[in-house]
Amino acid sequence: MLFWVPFAGPGGVLWNASPDKGEAVCSRAFLMLTCILVLFRFALSARLPPGFFRSPWDDLWFLNAADSMMKGEWMGPYDQHTLIKGCFGPMVLAASSFLGLPFLAVETLLYILGCVFFTAVCSRFSRNRLFLLVSLSLLLFNPISMAMGTFQRIHRNGMPLWQVPILFGCFLLVFLDARKSLRTLVARAVAAGSALWMFQNTREDGIWVWPFVLVCLALSAVRSWRCGNSRPARIARSGLCLLPIALFLCGNAIVCLVNWKVYGLPVRNDRDAGNYAKVMQDLYLIEPDSADEARLTSPEHKGHYHGIYWSTICKAFEESPTFRKSRKGIEASFDHWAKAAGYHGRDLYEDKPLFGIRQGAALSGFYSTLPASESYWATVHGELSEAFRSGHLRKRGFSPTAMCAPFRAKDIPGVFREWMLAIADAARFHDTAARPCHSEPWWEKMDWNERLHAIPGDRFSTRETVSRERRFIDRANRIGALYTRTMPFVLAAALLAFAVAMVQIVKRRTLRNLDDPSTAAWLFAAGILGSFLLHTACIAYVSATTFWARIGSYMTSSYQMELMFVVVVAALCSVLFPGRKSGLPTSAENAAERSKK
Repeated sequence: MLFWVPFAGPGGVLWNASPDKGEAVCSRAFLMLTCILVLFRFALSARLPPGFFRSPWDDLWFLNAADSMMKGEWMGPYDQHTLIKGCFGPMVLAASSFLGLPFLAVETLLYILGCVFFTAVCSRFSRNRLFLLVSLSLLLFNPISMAMGTFQRIHRNGMPLWQVPILFGCFLLVFLDARKSLRTLVARAVAAGSALWMFQNTREDGIWVWPFVLVCLALSAVRSWRCGNSRPARIARSGLCLLPIALFLCGNAIVCLVNWKVYGLPVRNDRDAGNYAKVMQDLYLIEPDSADEARLTSPEHKGHYHGIYWSTICKAFEESPTFRKSRKGIEASFDHWAKAAGYHGRDLYEDKPLFGIRQGAALSGFYSTLPASESYWATVHGELSEAFRSGHLRKRGFSPTAMCAPFRAKDIPGVFREWMLAIADAARFHDTAARPCHSEPWWEKMDWNERLHAIPGDRFSTRETVSRERRFIDRANRIGALYTRTMPFVLAAALLAFAVAMVQIVKRRTLRNLDDPSTAAWLFAAGILGSFLLHTACIAYVSATTFWARIGSYMTSSYQMELMFVVVVAALCSVLFPGRKSGLPTSAENAAERSKK
């Protein structure tokens, strides 16, 4: 009896919460089990060792930017690395330090919050307590949320793990509540716009989320339009559904204004915007010599991605007198990079030429201020563009972004092959292991400021600390092994259920009825699946053309969206069962409510 009541008794987790009887989902037993899950998840990663790598464009940049924010100096003194990434990641690190909390503990709490929030949003479709607990467990113990490449590093790589469920959940709430009061709709739109700004200012490669955002807001505007009693009211309500985009643009404008005040120009970041990004696109587009193309794609260089050849940089030197001014600095920088990597010659691989060119321009004195660097790169871009127009330089392919090599027709087979492999990697949760890293006693005893000024470089755990950490690492990896063995079958079952649900919705002829609960759940699952496929396609494109991207730190969002898709499909199946009550009112109920008004 003691164990039966919390599970199968009245209000237990095996009982559905009936809204007709005024029953809340969060019964005492449900809250108790939820707290146990949350505490166990927090304890699972609380003793994992934090990692740090001394790279001025990754972990060290992250720490220095956060330290500058704590001192009131925004992103710090301007140099070639100051604006290479978004500002939100350092904000979280600075806030955690200001509160006196370990960064990994804050990341864990935020991740738990994201999982709980997304599960709460899914309760709008299904009020089955057991389903919600299982869904929350599936999200909480995602192995990538405890892995070396994401969670353990003092970096931004783990932030999409909690940002993605919050982002998707907020936009779903905009859709579900599009016909409620204006106050509710504005609150949902503000939350969605804030989540979108946080995500886009954490990583620069978040373009894959925009199709979902735009389609969701368009459908929300359609639902909201049907609610107004007059044309002006309908226009106003539908316009409110675009508030997230407006808030996102306003947030970016504020960042630009802050950079304008601090550094002299309204540039949000110079990784995928600004004149430096335009020059990098120009260099990627320069058609290389056929001899270099054959040599650097031969089996001798297998495993290396050569996107910008040294010969193409020399062509740019010849066509751009301004770019030629930094030639000595770039040559010295490339020689340094080649020596550090144990590589012969100046044909650097992956994205190293991008950082080598930055460093060379800085050595030549063109990164003294932001206006000086932007003016320098603007002149270089203009000269290279003129060379393209005059025919002195020939283009290869199409360049979608400054962070990737251009797309060419011959890349299609490689991109498709990498796409299939990326989906398979996501299905089996590849590269999600926790590992030993920086965790030596003297590091643990230091406070925040001491760590900032005493970081030794790339060091790993000693033999003594590895033995102490091993049980915590093994505990996390055992859960990861469970996901690796079971998730391919779970994902296959979810895809089959998704297809069956589509057939049922077509038979019921409710696909155009956005007020129908099953239609709303199916559209949400389709949006998550489409975003998953688009994200893995982006990973495949980068892996086939620019650098190896099929690793956990880049595929973080794919792993999370896979679990979210499974949860929403399970909720969709519960909606399709007859007699189940959904949080989204049916069309008949909406008609009855309008007639009362």
